[in-house]
Amino acid sequence: LGRSLAAGEVAEPYREWVQTYAADEFEELASLIESLLDRYAAPAGESERGSYHRAMELEYRFFDAAWTGQTVGG
Repeated sequence: LGRSLAAGEVAEPYREWVQTYAADEFEELASLIESLLDRYAAPAGESERGSYHRAMELEYRFFDAAWTGQTVGG
């Protein structure tokens, strides 16, 4: 997602964050954390799934705001 976003024009308030998100180092870290979670974490319950769903919704809205020029609370 980060690389896809970085390929286009990104509004100034979000540009630096998108560049970080698109970096190879970020992908490597995310992969490492994912493998550690797969190895050591207990399976997600209903509460965790709900929290994850909400986090993904907020992340989607964050990136959507970058494209639409919407501001926080807007």
